[in-house]
Amino acid sequence: EFSFTDGILSLEPFDCICGRRHEIPIRKIISRPDAISELAATLDELELGREVVLVCDENTWEVAGAAAEQQMRDSGRSVRHCRFPTREWVHPDERAVGALMMAMEDTTNLLVVAGSGCLTDLTRFVGGRTGVPFVSVATAPSMDGYASPGAPMTHGGYKRTINAAPAAAIIADADILASAPPPMIASGFGDTIAKLVSQVEWKLSHLITGEYYCPVLVDLVGQCVDRCVAAAKEIADGDRDAVALLTEALLISGIGMLLAGNSRPASGAEHSLSHYWEMKAQIGGHQEFFHGTKAGVATTVMAAFMARLFDRDPRAVDLEAIRVNVQPRAAIEAALADALGPVAEPTIEAVTRPEYLEWDARRFQIDALQKRWPEITALARQMPSPGEVVRTLRDAGAPALPREIDVGPELLRETLLLSKEVRIRYSLLRVAETLGWLPEITEEVVQDIEALG
Repeated sequence: EFSFTDGILSLEPFDCICGRRHEIPIRKIISRPDAISELAATLDELELGREVVLVCDENTWEVAGAAAEQQMRDSGRSVRHCRFPTREWVHPDERAVGALMMAMEDTTNLLVVAGSGCLTDLTRFVGGRTGVPFVSVATAPSMDGYASPGAPMTHGGYKRTINAAPAAAIIADADILASAPPPMIASGFGDTIAKLVSQVEWKLSHLITGEYYCPVLVDLVGQCVDRCVAAAKEIADGDRDAVALLTEALLISGIGMLLAGNSRPASGAEHSLSHYWEMKAQIGGHQEFFHGTKAGVATTVMAAFMARLFDRDPRAVDLEAIRVNVQPRAAIEAALADALGPVAEPTIEAVTRPEYLEWDARRFQIDALQKRWPEITALARQMPSPGEVVRTLRDAGAPALPREIDVGPELLRETLLLSKEVRIRYSLLRVAETLGWLPEITEEVVQDIEALG
């Protein structure tokens, strides 16, 4: 139902077999060469505001911000700046929110962001909170959040995704995107291949918890992944058409999240691993990497985890042994406090306490897993082996293994045991925890990952 024709994405609503009517609130998406020259005309066409705050940093000002400002001024708009004076990452946190809010006036009626993940998340959050619409001018195909309604924000070191308003329009200039730094393009590929995990987990959750599920969105995102995997080497070379294909896949992935109402079509346990590593970097001691880079590496990890998980059979478990060995909530909270320090308490409050299952609820889930295990294990056929994931990521010029992003065996072990606590989500990690397998599978996966070359 959604495809690009001459660089314009069709956004017509439709009644889906999942039972919902899918409508996209984004009013226009342009993805083609020289798309940035269409910014002012798009703002006029959509009758968007004339008192603008332009959000950018020093890098994105040079590649797109200056051109965007000139167009808007030439069209008679007043443009104020929220231009972060840095070439490093601008974290979407309370300080960045304050800077953008201070740049706005009572008369501000449009935000335009020239940037990729962090700047777009920041603008989406502030736009959602203030009711001011925003337009995204994409500067790198580094993540799938351009069309997403969610804004991953950090507060006091704790990262969570907050629902906010989607963009009114997205301008994705193929020339600008193909000239992005190779690590950012590789990050976008990593974020794309991560969908291999989410398509398994969403169906799994549907089978066990009854969570809403849309096979059309799964198929839509899955086709995007397949096309990008087939073009991995061309994407690594920075070929404009291949990078445009990646960009469109990322945009469609974001639309999948928008239509589902959450990140299920595009985000699974691999994103929990990524978020955990990001929080560890925030509290110090670990190098930061792009979100999609971490998600790609985490996909290798979760491919190994899935192989080990689906090699077992919950119909043979000793229920009494599971009950006796269930980890008390207090022990999980203590482990989080030791691992995450100052950001542990909001994590515990937001996820651990509401998600912790007492025995009756845990027993109910075990019953469901036992009854539906043949259907669940059939999902494993959708997931390539860890070695295949590694080869595909390397074809795209992306890191593939934890050690390539400063994650050693100890941190990987900690992450597999605790990252299920960073967000509310029924995942492969939760399945293993429920069945009492998580510690054992964790050790096996750590060894499997170390053995990969």
